[in-house]
Amino acid sequence: MSRAQQTQVLNTATANSAADQTAAENATTAETADIGNYEAQLSKYAASNPYAPGGEYQTSQNQSLAGTADAGSTALTDTLATQAKRTGQNATAANATAAEAARANQRTLATGEADANQTRIGNEANYNAGVLQDTAKPVEMEAGIANPNLSAANANLGIAGNAAKTPGFWDTLGDSFASGLGKVAAGGM
Repeated sequence: MSRAQQTQVLNTATANSAADQTAAENATTAETADIGNYEAQLSKYAASNPYAPGGEYQTSQNQSLAGTADAGSTALTDTLATQAKRTGQNATAANATAAEAARANQRTLATGEADANQTRIGNEANYNAGVLQDTAKPVEMEAGIANPNLSAANANLGIAGNAAKTPGFWDTLGDSFASGLGKVAAGGM
């Protein structure tokens, strides 16, 4: 290969490497923006945890349980009052029974809320574990941003550089002459 051909190969390889570098930089910019968007969405997701104390899950569970307890007490009070009117019984006894039923419903409500809270805590732990796991993804994405493009560009440049190093006739003659001269000087021949 002549010096002119070697120069042409090197120039082509350098131009290709520059194009690869530009493509890698563009990919890096786009991927960095994507990672930023992912992190922003993950932050929103983490902040909207419905299982946080006082959050959507706990509020809806407490409302449902309180509504059930209240409805049970009201239904029993109405039933006892209706029965007292129908039978002519003393309504005061019905009031005491209704009050005791309301207390029992409150105890049941407290137990139900405790069970719901225990479930909420488990769900919150699972939610937070998922967020924590997803938090590692941007680091993985950042680590691999331009590696494929740069590896390919470096490989192409290395191949072209090695091709440009292939000696021509005069390079081989010069190396042979220098090698022989060195042997003569060392060995005295």
